[in-house]
Amino acid sequence: MLIDSYRFASAAADPLAGFTWYWRFESDSIVGLNDGDAVGTWPDTSGNARDATQGTAGDKPIYKTAIMNGQPSVRFDGASSRRLATASVTVLSQAYTAFILGSFSSLGSGNSQLCDGIGGSNRLAFYRTSSSGLDVYAGGSVGPVNIGQSDNVQALFSVHVNGASTVVRRNGGNKTTGNAGAQGLTGLTIGNRYAATFQSAEYVTAILIATSNLSLADT
Repeated sequence: MLIDSYRFASAAADPLAGFTWYWRFESDSIVGLNDGDAVGTWPDTSGNARDATQGTAGDKPIYKTAIMNGQPSVRFDGASSRRLATASVTVLSQAYTAFILGSFSSLGSGNSQLCDGIGGSNRLAFYRTSSSGLDVYAGGSVGPVNIGQSDNVQALFSVHVNGASTVVRRNGGNKTTGNAGAQGLTGLTIGNRYAATFQSAEYVTAILIATSNLSLADT
């Protein structure tokens, strides 16, 4: 599990083992590409085969090697159109937990987004606002709150999506709590807003979404 090499000392210390994943995207599951190649498919290794894809050449992100602890990452480089998206699926209702390993772009002065839903409702929008605060939107808004995250620096975020009790943590420490709204999730856009009207992320290395709201001790 790629997140192990970032966050945990060993697989034996991994508190995430044994949980059920709705989606599981880790950059080391992308095979057959060289540094600088366009990414058309990011395979979902949850066992559900809900891959994220992009068919438009100019909107494909870039595969980069040896970016995070020697592991590859997917570069969206702040371009407004680059993104990958899954097909629509059965709604994942709250409460659930998302783990996002990535960095926001410093390009321009607008919002930079790591992930979203695939339409105007049933969303998990996680982004850095133009005022440098982090926010989560699932029909409501947690922030924006500044919890010390710099642009162009990858961090591991855990987002416990649970209505008015939604919690965001960065690298297991700094956290904020707020009301993200009550929407479920029916699809996932990686690296950008669903409509590609914000800046995209700089890098996304992993996104894992568990079907339950894991305890803060687990994360």
